[in-house]
Amino acid sequence: GGRFVSQFNPNAPISPNMNTVTTLFFEQNFMKIYEKRFGRIDFYYNRVADVLNFSGGVEFAERSTLMNWENAKPWIKWKNREFTPNMPQVEGEEMMEIPTHNALTLNLALAWRPGQKYSIRNGQKRYLFNNNPTLTLRYAKGLDVGNSNVNFDRLEFNIRQNIETGVRSELHYDLTAGAFLNQKSVYLMDYKHFMGNEFFLQTGDGIRTFRALPYYRYSTRERYLEAHVVNESRRLLLTRIPLLRMTGLKENLMLHYLNTPTLKHYAEVGYGLDNIITPVPFFRIEVVSVFQNFRYQDTVFRVGTTFQLGN
Repeated sequence: GGRFVSQFNPNAPISPNMNTVTTLFFEQNFMKIYEKRFGRIDFYYNRVADVLNFSGGVEFAERSTLMNWENAKPWIKWKNREFTPNMPQVEGEEMMEIPTHNALTLNLALAWRPGQKYSIRNGQKRYLFNNNPTLTLRYAKGLDVGNSNVNFDRLEFNIRQNIETGVRSELHYDLTAGAFLNQKSVYLMDYKHFMGNEFFLQTGDGIRTFRALPYYRYSTRERYLEAHVVNESRRLLLTRIPLLRMTGLKENLMLHYLNTPTLKHYAEVGYGLDNIITPVPFFRIEVVSVFQNFRYQDTVFRVGTTFQLGN
């Protein structure tokens, strides 16, 4: 517990160091934060019947908004750009300051990975590699108890898997469906947020992150369907040339999809080159076309890395 500054999306779609770069040099303050004084208890029970993992947490927090520095100025001034308020703008909702409030929240998750195999040597159980899908059921509850001001229920189902399709070639997919069953009192911190991106340099998870989705515009407190499919290949187009294949180059084909009540059939279809710099294998370049409601919207270019520039 303690006093902590958190992003509205707890998965932190942009790191503080990256936000410093975009703020000072590009006049774009993407990161949106709030303050909480909190106490939290987490638990994790692993390998129940060898195939189940059970985890959860209970948190009580006093949550309050933070204001931007009024006289903040970028190092480089860009035409037609200005700093935005430290409050995410959600599609279809009026931007309003969130009052200081208390929140008692419960989060539970049950993960099942069928077909788990293991060996026993000298009386010690060792789990073997398993590429079967992982199915996870998550439940989040806002508890209207005592002086807590939240009251909601969110249920979510996720399935993900990595499938080997050749030598150093893999197919990754991650599918999520969820809904708020009760939304009597839901604050922006408790919305379902998605891993968006609005900057040409993208860090972190390259599988479950959108390339051009605004960070918070389509966050929701209703139903949602999200899908990510990425195929990494060592023998596709350019990698059919032996000299290029020997450098470790990979070609990626990707599809990212989102459907919410305020965003109908959002899709990103892209092509990327991974391991383009041999001594630095965690960089990639991508070209991604964006579609909404099956209509072409835009094409963006991204430089990606699995290296996280700050926590």
